[in-house]
Amino acid sequence: MIIPSLRPLHRCLLTGLCVVAPSMAMAAKPGPDVLSLYKEQQEARLDDTPTRGIDPASLLVRPDSPYSDIEHQPDFTNTSAWGAVLGDLPSSIGYGDAVDIVQWDLGATRARPGVDVPVTRTVRLANGRALDPFIEASLVKADVDADIFTRIIDITGYRHSTKAAGYAVAMQILRNQMKAFPRERWEALGIEGGVFERVMSGTSLRHLTSYDVHYLSLLLQHRLIHRRFGDATPTGQRELPAAYRVARVAAAYRDMEGYLSYPCNPDATPREGRAGQGEGDDRPLCFVAATDRAVYRWYLREADDQAHPIPSEPEQSGLARMLAAAALFMPLLDLAAVAEVAEVAGAEEVAAEEAAAEAVAADEGVDTAVERASPLTCPLEA
Repeated sequence: MIIPSLRPLHRCLLTGLCVVAPSMAMAAKPGPDVLSLYKEQQEARLDDTPTRGIDPASLLVRPDSPYSDIEHQPDFTNTSAWGAVLGDLPSSIGYGDAVDIVQWDLGATRARPGVDVPVTRTVRLANGRALDPFIEASLVKADVDADIFTRIIDITGYRHSTKAAGYAVAMQILRNQMKAFPRERWEALGIEGGVFERVMSGTSLRHLTSYDVHYLSLLLQHRLIHRRFGDATPTGQRELPAAYRVARVAAAYRDMEGYLSYPCNPDATPREGRAGQGEGDDRPLCFVAATDRAVYRWYLREADDQAHPIPSEPEQSGLARMLAAAALFMPLLDLAAVAEVAEVAGAEEVAAEEAAAEAVAADEGVDTAVERASPLTCPLEA
């Protein structure tokens, strides 16, 4: 059944009148960690600008808008540190590629189908219904497969969709590990194929064990703590930072719920009078038209709304297990994007936020979880 508010979009697909961008701005190239290289070059220069790192706001034409276009010649490209970075990069990575990488890793890009991310418009759900291309675009950018996306929300329900998004990303991490290593090495590397099979065959949280949900929580928690830039996804795109991946999946779940009045136009632009404009605006965002950073800010508010109040459930219930395990990665997600900037930019005030995130994580028992996660996450460092 087609949600009434999405019918204009489906008419767009049927008539072939969807937006066609004059130039495709797809995912940045995998490979170099340009942000770290820039930080190193700035630290080596005493005569450069006293502001270290790259201000994410400088990447956007309208930093106060969730739908801002990107700034193609941001200020940092005029520094001597940037010139040195370009000289250190492989010949296959030019000026435009390097800027694209910075914008991608710092959450300045969007998810418009066919403009920012490629979509096939042929993805179908288990019931045979075609997946909406706007939802597909969010999943492509988050690098989460449609079958994982739908299975997790079937198990948790939309009331806990922000936590479900974290589990969906963790399941994708596990699937990628299973594909990357031969089965005979799974046990030695801590790759639990049984967890994946139980989740994909389950229809409710009663079918999952405490080990299953904790294992998935630790996989995501490890990726949040050990942030990496430049990895390639199985489809060849540059992997989005984990916090933004989770936020994009949560946004896709929100789109899957449907709206009384859809916030996007068929051409993936925000619908005037219907789409939220960011902070202080309770109207829903047009997620595909919004930057990753804007979607992430929405995600934090949505996660907080869903967490208060948490429904009272028996200690042994599947829901209680899921919520308890999610406590391992939810505090990290709260400051994960800020910490990613701290790691590559070196700004003292943001580093303080990272320290605060670690303190919160310690309160939640995450330090112990890291030790437990180590044997489970060897493939992540391979």
